[in-house]
Amino acid sequence: PALRLLHQLKFGDKNARARTAAADAAAAAARTASEVAARAQLLELTQLQVQLDIANALRNIAENLGRGVSGAASLPLRVGPDSVPRDLDLAVDDDEEE
Repeated sequence: PALRLLHQLKFGDKNARARTAAADAAAAAARTASEVAARAQLLELTQLQVQLDIANALRNIAENLGRGVSGAASLPLRVGPDSVPRDLDLAVDDDEEE
């Protein structure tokens, strides 16, 4: 009985260490995936901000060119998240033909 108990403790401890190592590896993989997702989201937000800045610059140019023209279409004061259609699919790539 004592040898059997020693055997169980010895192999039980190895199994516990193996499970702990597997759990640590899974946690590290989850952290890495989370960091990659956060970086991708930051990149998408940066791209959207650049697009909004370009849209605002073009709006300013159009506004300056259109001054004095009667009946010119009114432009939003600023292009931003509130002026983007709610159903806009940001996943669609509009550069497919390039």
